Amino acid sequence: MAEIDLFPQVNLAFQSSSQYLSLSGNAVIVRDQHRVQQLWQEPWRVWFPGGPEDPEIVMVQIVPSDGEYWDHSGVRGVA
Repeated sequence: MAEIDLFPQVNLAFQSSSQYLSLSGNAVIVRDQHRVQQLWQEPWRVWFPGGPEDPEIVMVQIVPSDGEYWDHSGVRGVA
C-alpha cells in the first residue's frame, strides 16, 4: 500500500487470443469493511486467512485516465 501512496500511476492489461485491453490511471486505497463483506468469497481465505473481518484487507480503486481496446477476432493473416 505504501507503494501505491508514493506512485499511484498504474496500468491494467487484459488479453485473450484476439482481444486486448489496457487501462492507465491512478490507484486509490479504499478502506470499506462493509463493502469487503459484500464482495467476500470464501475461496479468498487462502490469501486472506483472517477472512473479511481482517482490518488489513483493503480495496484498490482504479480511476482510469486512458484506455485502449483492440479486437482482432475478425482479422485473418495475409500469406
